[in-house]
Amino acid sequence: MNEQQKQKLREAYKFAPTYYGVIQIENTRNHKIFIDTVANLHNRWGYYQLNLNQNFYHGTPLQADWLKDPRRLPTRSSGRPMLPTWSTCVKR
Repeated sequence: MNEQQKQKLREAYKFAPTYYGVIQIENTRNHKIFIDTVANLHNRWGYYQLNLNQNFYHGTPLQADWLKDPRRLPTRSSGRPMLPTWSTCVKR
């Protein structure tokens, strides 16, 4: 990728719309709910999954529940995690 292409990508990124909103993550076993406001809703669930799997939220009730859930890590044939005990709700 040359410098001109990189510059075009940077400019496109600056003008890309940002979707602000609220995300709710629910543990469907104990019905505890985590609610957060976010600046960009796209791929936010993947962001939380990655951080929870890496123990980023250590010391929080959300992380504790995540670590206790024995079914949080199985994967589909695509390699993507199956999360049968967690649900998300995104509102714009």
